[in-house]
Amino acid sequence: ELPDEILGFVNCAMGTVTEGLLRAGAGEGDYVVIQGAGGLGLNAVAMAKEMGAHRVIVLDRLNNRLALAEEFGADYTINVEEYNTVEARRSRIWDLTDGRGANIVMELVGRAELLVEGIEYLTNGGTFVEIGDIVPGRTVEIDPSTLLRGKKIMGSLMYRPSLLPMMMERLVKNIDKVPYQSIVSNRFPLDQVNEAFEAAEWSERDTAVTRAMLIP
Repeated sequence: ELPDEILGFVNCAMGTVTEGLLRAGAGEGDYVVIQGAGGLGLNAVAMAKEMGAHRVIVLDRLNNRLALAEEFGADYTINVEEYNTVEARRSRIWDLTDGRGANIVMELVGRAELLVEGIEYLTNGGTFVEIGDIVPGRTVEIDPSTLLRGKKIMGSLMYRPSLLPMMMERLVKNIDKVPYQSIVSNRFPLDQVNEAFEAAEWSERDTAVTRAMLIP
């Protein structure tokens, strides 16, 4: 029922963000902010809406990714080049969450400093979910007093195997409603694996690659 190009990101993308959303208690009426609109972010948008999120807001610097996030169900997008300070982004998110802040913020970019920024987006009792910053050794400074009203920081890695049937059933259910096939933006033969990594690398530069796939 599902083509290979959709099944290809169930393991590392859909599974990862689904686990994070479930651990954060995502549900009906939530305001969810997603930092990053790559393969992880796009799956997070669709899954948050499927779980009943009232409003999903996505931040990225690439307009093509933000446009795709809207196709996946994002209610609002924020280009971080346009809102180019933490204060400007926080003010915009506060406006888009009706002055209350987000219930859940997900970091899916891989930049440690986004944890500090994301905490500022949270409402009282909200949860920051750290998924993207997988490289050890990076540190940030936070003000502990910003957590006193019940804000939580939670890490999430991989997912429970029992989620696979649920995710695949939801893919079948929504395949005609959500453009999952658009997540894979580039395809490479196996003997061009090095070129694929180079094209997809986003660190210190912009890339049009949302998710690359090797075709054996």
